[in-house]
Amino acid sequence: MLAHICADDCFALGDFITGINDLLSGQAIVFTVFEWKLFFVIFQFFKPISVLVANKPGVLVRIALVFARRGYNINSLVVSPTINPKFSRMTITAKGDLETLEQIIKNVNKLIDVIHCEEHPANTVEKELALLKTKASAAVKAFVTKNAQKYHVRIDDSSEGCYIIEQTGTTIELDEFEALIKKFGVLEMVRTGKVLITRGKETT
Repeated sequence: MLAHICADDCFALGDFITGINDLLSGQAIVFTVFEWKLFFVIFQFFKPISVLVANKPGVLVRIALVFARRGYNINSLVVSPTINPKFSRMTITAKGDLETLEQIIKNVNKLIDVIHCEEHPANTVEKELALLKTKASAAVKAFVTKNAQKYHVRIDDSSEGCYIIEQTGTTIELDEFEALIKKFGVLEMVRTGKVLITRGKETT
């Protein structure tokens, strides 16, 4: 969808992402009308949801069914342990309209073994891990070295003529690096999905 929008409007996604990074770091920037529309598409319809659940069989299936019945697409789902071994945390990134999302959150909160379900607040630290496999070459190695600090990337493995590149960062950073590295030919890619934690004393 984004590629289609960008092609029709002759818009450079990389420039937009750079602007978003500046915005998040507190710098004053100016967007065009189209850029604000794209900002709305990305940040209003892809919503991270945090679900704290008891470690009981079937809870994941019941939560997934709530999304499916509402026609809501789950883009990524991460299940991780908490400090208390009796509970797990699900971080779900979903795409759809906001009104339906609010109803989904209400319905999930009614499920057995769900402690609480809520949309993540803006005041969070967000990270995602990606592993990308490319053919080994001097050009790829030089590219990764050049962008190591900016995109938090490194070559994690080199064997049988292939590199496995590891990247940790925000979803925006991973999307941007993926677009750049594709010119060298990406053989495989695996991404974990978002994990988030609230800043300060507030609990996630």
